[in-house]
Amino acid sequence: MDTISAAWTLAQKDLRSFLRDRTALVLSILVPIALVSVFGWIMAYAFGGSGGMPKVTLHIADFAHSGKSQELVESLRNDGNLRVRVVKLPEHRDSIDRDAVQRRLEKLIRDGDANHVLILPQDMDQQIEAGKIPLLNLLRDPGRAMEEQVIQIALIQASLNVFGGDFFTGAMEQMLNKQGMDSQTTGLIRSWMVNIGSTMDAFYESKAEDARQNPKTRAGVNEKDVGESDAGDQNGGLQGELKPAGNRGAGETMRGFMEELLPVETKDVSPPDRGKQVTYQQAQSVAGMTVMMLLFALTSCGSVLLSEREEGTLKRLFSQPISWNAILLGKFFFVLLIGLGQMTILFAYGEWMFRVGLFRDPVTLFVLSLSWVVTGGAFGMFLASISRSRKQAESLASLLILMMAALGGCWFPLQMMNLPTVLDTLCKGTMTYWAMTGFQSMLWNQLVWYDTKILHALTWQWCWAGGLGLGAVIFFRRNYCRG
Repeated sequence: MDTISAAWTLAQKDLRSFLRDRTALVLSILVPIALVSVFGWIMAYAFGGSGGMPKVTLHIADFAHSGKSQELVESLRNDGNLRVRVVKLPEHRDSIDRDAVQRRLEKLIRDGDANHVLILPQDMDQQIEAGKIPLLNLLRDPGRAMEEQVIQIALIQASLNVFGGDFFTGAMEQMLNKQGMDSQTTGLIRSWMVNIGSTMDAFYESKAEDARQNPKTRAGVNEKDVGESDAGDQNGGLQGELKPAGNRGAGETMRGFMEELLPVETKDVSPPDRGKQVTYQQAQSVAGMTVMMLLFALTSCGSVLLSEREEGTLKRLFSQPISWNAILLGKFFFVLLIGLGQMTILFAYGEWMFRVGLFRDPVTLFVLSLSWVVTGGAFGMFLASISRSRKQAESLASLLILMMAALGGCWFPLQMMNLPTVLDTLCKGTMTYWAMTGFQSMLWNQLVWYDTKILHALTWQWCWAGGLGLGAVIFFRRNYCRG
């Protein structure tokens, strides 16, 4: 009997034995499903909805590179809800190919390297000197609605800080003009707003002056009130008087109001064949829990080597006219069959429960799944080959898998964290990181398996598989085949 035939026969024998253990079979399916469900719902609601991310990354392309533009960038950088990343532009801005830069910025979003890119125009200072509110441009991924609301609020606050009180009155005038109000009425409303703003400024200035002259008698206004009055007016003044309109909720009304108010032109840039709303966090949960739980399952299946050695079955196999390599390969085939079956069940359940678009591209899903099953199977066989007992293998597996799951981004997207260089390098050194990179690229950005980003992730997974597989062969011969 040749090696492949013998290995396949042994794999079928182990599969029949596995299927006879009904309790283990049910638990191997129900436990991952329970974790996928729990983490899916936690991700869906703990962070403000299916599209929510705890910290929003905003890329900024500063074509103006002036004092005001730098001031706006710094104001946005100081916002606690944003992580600002400035896109590096050519030094000689007068000779920039704007179309080429625009295409490069849009590619950042299509490839998933950015979600929102704010473009500060080159004539920003000239617009300010002419008494106009600078018109900014925002390239956005339309699937990130929750993140966009955070950016809108931050932009209003930063604009008020940088452009002063004229921002609000000018923006309101511009919004009313867009709605079709005649210029005479708009000018009248603007004059009222200017007068009200001047009166409020004079009022608070008088209170502040009184407080400075008489610290003990502050007429009901303390230093904290005066120092935070601007921020309070900016937030509370814009939001406090808004009422729901018709059947629209207050949050939706606020979002529409801010979209009209902001002096920003938006352009949607999304990967092709993707719906507008994508359940990012739920997709993360389904993929992350499947990647982690598959490692546990494959490690458990790989431990069948240890069980057979402890029970004496392995000696009987060695006495048969088959090669030692066929025995190891047979166990590996068994692990692969179980892994592919479990991934199919988990992904089918995840798609049925959360509609994350797993089967939109079956070929890419199969390539990613097969690569991870092979890598995870090699990991399980390696642990079984180096362990002295089944209990030792299970303890070592629990430690390594939980560490790799946390570092590799199975629990939470690493993109939401500002990791130091050492920890970032450590995360990228795990095989789970590259598995999650592949699945995130497919689910979040609709990339296909031959895209450079996914190919890079697949290359690292197969490197891990090759290294672990080679280690499994070496230690199997050393620990199992001697004597």
